[in-house]
Amino acid sequence: MSRILLSRRTVLAQLAAVPITLSLARLLRAQDAGAPPPKRLVIFMQNNGTKRCNFWPAPPTPGATQYPLTNTPILNALFTNDGKTDNGLKAKTNLIRGLTTTNYVPTTGNQHDLGFARMFTGAQLMPTPDGAPWGGAASVDQILANDWNVQSLTTAVYASAVEDHPKTGCAHRASFSYVAPQRLNLPIIDPLTAFTTFFPQTGDPVAVRRLALRKSVLDSVSGDLQELSGRLGSDDSQKLDFHLTAVREAETKISSLLANQAACKYTVTPPRDFKNIAPGMANNELNIETYVPDMLDAMVTLVGAALKCGLTRVGSVQIGYGGGKWYWGWENINVNHHDDIAHLDTTDGPGATPAAMLTTARVTTINQFYADLVRRLAVDLQSAPEGTGNMLDNTLIAWGNEMGRGDHDNADIPAVLIGLVGNGIKTGGNVFDAAAMHGGAQQPHNILGYHMLNALGHATKGWGDIADMSPYAIAAL
Repeated sequence: MSRILLSRRTVLAQLAAVPITLSLARLLRAQDAGAPPPKRLVIFMQNNGTKRCNFWPAPPTPGATQYPLTNTPILNALFTNDGKTDNGLKAKTNLIRGLTTTNYVPTTGNQHDLGFARMFTGAQLMPTPDGAPWGGAASVDQILANDWNVQSLTTAVYASAVEDHPKTGCAHRASFSYVAPQRLNLPIIDPLTAFTTFFPQTGDPVAVRRLALRKSVLDSVSGDLQELSGRLGSDDSQKLDFHLTAVREAETKISSLLANQAACKYTVTPPRDFKNIAPGMANNELNIETYVPDMLDAMVTLVGAALKCGLTRVGSVQIGYGGGKWYWGWENINVNHHDDIAHLDTTDGPGATPAAMLTTARVTTINQFYADLVRRLAVDLQSAPEGTGNMLDNTLIAWGNEMGRGDHDNADIPAVLIGLVGNGIKTGGNVFDAAAMHGGAQQPHNILGYHMLNALGHATKGWGDIADMSPYAIAAL
């Protein structure tokens, strides 16, 4: 039978119609008996800083470089499930203090951009001709996704009654995750979309037929691309090779999904369709904040389920966008977080005036909410048996922030690492003060990504714009 050769336009149209965001289930689950469980990474990324006096545990002595982790008003929401009882996470958590972000390349950006574009890429900013400050390298999550040949489940909730997307000229703030310099890995912002495109629709014969049809289309497209490649010049052939690689990856992923319809032993419940309920229908994910906490909860649940079902090894939950603006009505705050809270937080202490103390209370409440989101995923993985322990033993959760304090102060940017203790991270329950280790001078944030990569098996001497991290490495971490 002769093959029908498709035009390039038709080929690309077919490619655009095929979802290739599903990850390889078999890659994680088909391990030899006795093989160690795979390592995993989840990143939580927030904006607008923290309240330092209510986040950082106090050192036992001035200048202490390493000391025991203790509860603080913000961390208590991470280390307890009920506000009082230890949930076991403190012993599996490490904080790195004394980190800052700097940039030596002229751009139009500010500290929000430094945080979102540099925190997990490590590279100097790479501005476009208009000066917009884009990230200059792939981020940690995408480096590891590439190493492990998986598709990350990258999620976010943007919905804001103030500004439902990054302001004009700041499209780079839409994601902290980069697949390459100046190339964002954009998050899924609708929980139901994340579910339907990432999870096998178990037991649904229509879904199975749909997957089989997509694989058939991909098989045909793959053959056509290979034939077309032989007739093109070198430039066009290189471009086409990119599409052919994507098709081959999609073929493999769909084959895996077809073979793993009943692979997951955990029940995964579809999230609500937030775009089709009152009060705002589609606007619930744009400019109405009613369901922000519910959507974040759904994203956390889906990332945990994807890890437990073996659908990926890399996930993330982005809480808003760079310099995000929420009213926080669900916490009875009802003012613009960015303009009227974060920018007013100008001291590290609780404040001496009623206005300053109110700002402290608001920043603390907001960050307690973030801490609770991180807690939910960590406890979920801690409760899932794996090997001789649980999934948190094999997973690193990183909780990052775009800045240290909301008034654009980039010192002491919070860096929280949970899990992987004894399996890439040497010990847990510590505060490591990188600044104190170097005479009080703030240290490059590259320390965080460097230790994350090495703990997760990506051996590297340097990271980002620092070729040799040995002068900065924390030996006890």
